[in-house]
Amino acid sequence: MHEMAQPKSAPGNQARTTQSRTPQPQRHERLAARIPLRPVAVVEAAGLFAPESETHLNNITELFSQPNCQPCKAVERQLIKHNIPYIKHDVTTDENAYQRVIDMGYTSTPVTLAPDGTSFAGVHLGKIRALKGD
Repeated sequence: MHEMAQPKSAPGNQARTTQSRTPQPQRHERLAARIPLRPVAVVEAAGLFAPESETHLNNITELFSQPNCQPCKAVERQLIKHNIPYIKHDVTTDENAYQRVIDMGYTSTPVTLAPDGTSFAGVHLGKIRALKGD
């Protein structure tokens, strides 16, 4: 699991200048291009997004993650693979999400909160598949 950390600004970190060449897409950009659906698209595809309805979020799984967290990405891939509608919260930029994770008793990501209120940390394929039935 990936330990949670508050965002830090590192003054004085300057990029080295190298020979000019065509920038290549970063690995995460290449991988993201392979993911067929994004979180909002999954929610919309499941027919659970209805802006006029206040209850459309009751049946949505929540994923608390952070950038560069490989287990977080693995959980997200599994949610997409099983067509489980979810909302992704970045704990490094969302103070409310960070506090919710702490309040649930977790100190690392990923944390998955099921629609029924149960939660788990880490990559648990059986528990992720079980979310499909909720």
